Amino acid sequence: MFVLAVVRDAVRVSPAAFGKAPSDALRDEVDARYGGRVLSDVGFVVCCETAKTVSDGLVHALDGGATYQAEFRLLVFRPFVGEVIKCTVEFVDENGLRCSVGFFSQIRIPAKYLPSSCTFDPARRLYLDAKQRKIQTGDSILVRVASVKFTRLSKRKRGLQA
Repeated sequence: MFVLAVVRDAVRVSPAAFGKAPSDALRDEVDARYGGRVLSDVGFVVCCETAKTVSDGLVHALDGGATYQAEFRLLVFRPFVGEVIKCTVEFVDENGLRCSVGFFSQIRIPAKYLPSSCTFDPARRLYLDAKQRKIQTGDSILVRVASVKFTRLSKRKRGLQA
């Protein structure tokens, strides 16, 4: 479900962060830049695990900030097909369910992947199966990953993939 991805990029550290150790300042900047975003073909970035400088910082004359060539490890949410995940139902409609694992709330379960005995009750906005068991908003359920598709959340910037 979680993997570590090694990334190299140019990271700008503002002058306000010069009082910190370079690795701490880099980790904070990487968290701000990558945290909560989707990297194409990698997954959803949760946080920066470690950051280290690869080169000395290049100070810019106009604003005083320094740019480092840095290598960092990102903690990435990327479930594999067939994996079982515990999640909470956030939304129910005739098209299926939308679930959350806490930090990531874009898990969609189309109605065709629900058990064949499930029917949608539009008045109560829930699914019922043949044994009258309910799936409704707020329920904790186990889901098996059928496919993984991360879509880009932000516009592409130069030097960034997310």
